[in-house]
Amino acid sequence: MKITPELLRRYDRPGPRYTSYPTAVEWTAEVTGDHAAAALREASGRSSEPLSLYAHLPFCASRCLYCGCNAVVPAAETDLPAYLEALVRELRDTAALLDRRRTLAQMHWGGGTPNFLTDEQLRFLFSAVMEHFSFTPDAEIAIEINPCLASPVQLRTLRALGFNRISLGVQDFSPEVQRAIARNQTFEQTREVFQTCRDLGFQGINIDLIYGLPLQRAEDWENTLNRVCELRPDRIALYSFAWLPDRLPHQRALAAYPMPEPGEKLALFTAARNRFIAEGYRPIGMDHFAVPEDELSRALDAGRLNRNFMGYTVQSAAEQIGIGASAISEFTSLYAQNIKDPAAYTQAAGQGKPPVACGVILDADDRLCRRIIRDLMCRFRVRWSDLAEYVPDLADPGAARTIFADAWPDLLGMQQDGLIVLDEEGLEVTPLGQVFVRVVCMAFDRRLRRSRNQAVFSRTV
Repeated sequence: MKITPELLRRYDRPGPRYTSYPTAVEWTAEVTGDHAAAALREASGRSSEPLSLYAHLPFCASRCLYCGCNAVVPAAETDLPAYLEALVRELRDTAALLDRRRTLAQMHWGGGTPNFLTDEQLRFLFSAVMEHFSFTPDAEIAIEINPCLASPVQLRTLRALGFNRISLGVQDFSPEVQRAIARNQTFEQTREVFQTCRDLGFQGINIDLIYGLPLQRAEDWENTLNRVCELRPDRIALYSFAWLPDRLPHQRALAAYPMPEPGEKLALFTAARNRFIAEGYRPIGMDHFAVPEDELSRALDAGRLNRNFMGYTVQSAAEQIGIGASAISEFTSLYAQNIKDPAAYTQAAGQGKPPVACGVILDADDRLCRRIIRDLMCRFRVRWSDLAEYVPDLADPGAARTIFADAWPDLLGMQQDGLIVLDEEGLEVTPLGQVFVRVVCMAFDRRLRRSRNQAVFSRTV
């Protein structure tokens, strides 16, 4: 895999991460809680199909400067208890709208720092979920944690409640990088938490890393990779640092430090990717790696890999319910996002309908593009005939060039550059192109072509 400076100049540009399509910059306040309530009632009719549930817990002990998540440090001792009560009220209202459709194939608690909660608070929220929902026998019940706040007692509490997947935020083990990003997490501390998770029987243990952070250098990054491989997690998420100081004011403090140039950033990514593959990990989608025996690897082989706001998943739940500030619900033809500010959310939740701030209603073209982008992000390929349910003419292999006429010139250019293989049957992303898969997706993004908001996205590499 040879990425030349010319390829980098051509394809390393701002672009969506495609956790959804249409992307969040297209969402408006025209979608309200009434729309979300109607979508929940409509979804209740599919009572035999399981759901996914995401709970957003935005509170942190301190603010990490790299973070792009909706996270806050609580201003008062009452903020977190009041927020948890609001979550319970939203759970109650959501369950009522869903009627008898109450089975979950997946649940994920993200943040913020979910393990900022006390053991009592963790039990309180989990019990509230169980009051209204039940889990499939093979449900994936996951939580993100900061190892700096995790204790053996807390981890045992999480396991006893029923959590069976866990993700540890690491980002980088370099003390110099950690000081710059306002994090203080030693390898020894992380190793102890990791081993406790392993001993308790958590599966799919994930470690998050970020490349492109300020002060990252090749030799220190290699040390981080060595230590991650020593732990040998089941999964690794390797994220590109999203440097967005105009949108995230707390990131402006990082401008005081040198950041890797595009070529250096690419070298960090390439070093990590090559190392993980050499250690036996399989590339999963855009930015994940998994050991061969992990569920993600098996789902990739079986064509069951899926992607939603919770990341890559093996579960087949097509609809996701989001509770909490900024949480997103996804339905067949609708995305709806809750109020972002935790205090405002706390006031609005529990009034009989979802506390929605914005969203988007999908038309037929959106649903087609969403399917294409998910196929690319999960399987690195698209078969035109698979899209005939959206556009019947695509059953004819020769129709793709006409139907995707606006994308075709870009696709031909990517084929010439070795990023994709394009023919009458479909499109396949090459190993070289997998680095730029977001750009391949962008070729099909008709909303993006019309948008003036491209600068709000992080760079694609």
